[in-house]
Amino acid sequence: MCNWYVTMKNLLLLVMLVLTGSCVFAQGFEITAFEESYKGTIGETLKAPVRFKNTTEKPITLIIRKVNGQIGSSQRHYFCYDNNCLDQKVEDYVVKIEPGQTLNNFNIVLEAGLVSGECTIKYVAFNKAIPGQSIEFGLNFKVEEKPEKQNIY
Repeated sequence: MCNWYVTMKNLLLLVMLVLTGSCVFAQGFEITAFEESYKGTIGETLKAPVRFKNTTEKPITLIIRKVNGQIGSSQRHYFCYDNNCLDQKVEDYVVKIEPGQTLNNFNIVLEAGLVSGECTIKYVAFNKAIPGQSIEFGLNFKVEEKPEKQNIY
């Protein structure tokens, strides 16, 4: 009888540790409606919508940070929310998201510039209170020459 009690007690302790551990490491947000690649022509402004959803029962402060990436010398890259765009020198966007809410109208923008080519820019989004809760993602932009106009005779 005593061995059974010890075994059940240990099993209960193990179950509690596993459940506690899964709560600690649960992701507090997710990316929804995301595409990795965008294509445009020289002189265009390419907008990449990125949606973040708070999956917790508490508000979170999310930091979206540019990690690395090379863009052309005539290109510009920046964050926009509701058509309010930040300066291209700003590498972090900080926003509070309420429980269960989705951050809509957030875009990462690339002004395609004057030269064709491809670039990849990497980002990380993380919960300010728990920086270990992070998601890395990358955006690929392909800028092509404008197609020549066909003369119809």
